[in-house]
Amino acid sequence: MVTRREFLRLGGSGLAALAASAWTGPAPASYLGPSPFCEDPITLTKWRAAGKHFRAGAPNRMDLSGDVEAGPKIELFGTVFDRQCNPIEGARIDVWHADRWGAYDMDGHRLRAHQITGSSGTYGFITVIPQAHDEEYPHFHFRVLAPGGMPLFTQVFLPIGSGVAVDPSHFALEANWGDLKRWRFDFVVAKDTAASASG
Repeated sequence: MVTRREFLRLGGSGLAALAASAWTGPAPASYLGPSPFCEDPITLTKWRAAGKHFRAGAPNRMDLSGDVEAGPKIELFGTVFDRQCNPIEGARIDVWHADRWGAYDMDGHRLRAHQITGSSGTYGFITVIPQAHDEEYPHFHFRVLAPGGMPLFTQVFLPIGSGVAVDPSHFALEANWGDLKRWRFDFVVAKDTAASASG
């Protein structure tokens, strides 16, 4: 199994099977290779404050990049796992983030979306890199809700540029192939309500 440290050192080349691919959406978990987030001991994805910009009702879609006039596209992808690192079917993933000028849409659903995972537990969003604000790294807000669980609010950061100290477990992993820059983040969540509430 590729560890997070090895994955970062290799720059994603450990996913050799994807090197010539132009994958642009949720795929079977086996297609993505072993998860570097499923190291032993497996730990749940850490909660991080949702902030004041969450809005319910985001549309079910994959491509958010058309919501802004310009900016290089990136893809955020990964898998939702349970605490045994089995993929979770039927998990809802909401994502929202600032635009290239640091603004959030609080009137509509620009740069907001959700997906429901299939049997492979995978998700994939195409969007743009948000402007970093408040001395932070560029980041994305997520809410992950597994069937029977409590919602997990967290933030995923891109380790580019500079910013204040961030727990390394919140960094996405660069995984480039094809002509689109891609970043991987796998969520590990509890499926049962009691375990989700206790973390």
